[in-house]
Amino acid sequence: TRGSTTTLAADPVLVVPVEANSKYLIRLLVSLYTPAVSDFKMAIAGPASSSIQAGKLTYLWDAASTPTEKYISSYASTQVSLLTSSDLAAVVEMSFYAVIGANAGTIDFQWAQVTSNPSLVYVHSGSYMEYKKIA
Repeated sequence: TRGSTTTLAADPVLVVPVEANSKYLIRLLVSLYTPAVSDFKMAIAGPASSSIQAGKLTYLWDAASTPTEKYISSYASTQVSLLTSSDLAAVVEMSFYAVIGANAGTIDFQWAQVTSNPSLVYVHSGSYMEYKKIA
């Protein structure tokens, strides 16, 4: 849970260690809750000299909504704010191809509130990040 902060920070569980000069396929599934007063923002971050070559980000607000899909081709393109006028649960799914340069490190799912508020936002347990090194 996070409250009273708009600063993106890595989730301690949704993190993947990556080796220098390698390539990975990464998949992420996040279940979350946000109150309307806070909203939810997220991004993917990786080590210096790494990049996202291609991928897809999809999010779904509730059972009645139509999924929103977005092509991702950089860490910056993974930055999304989920804005709502009511409390909501959502599911976010990402899959992408990451190329790691000379620096090893981690690829992290980062999240925070859009508007700082004591009302907590949640990433539910059971959310996961999986990966496969392919080169």
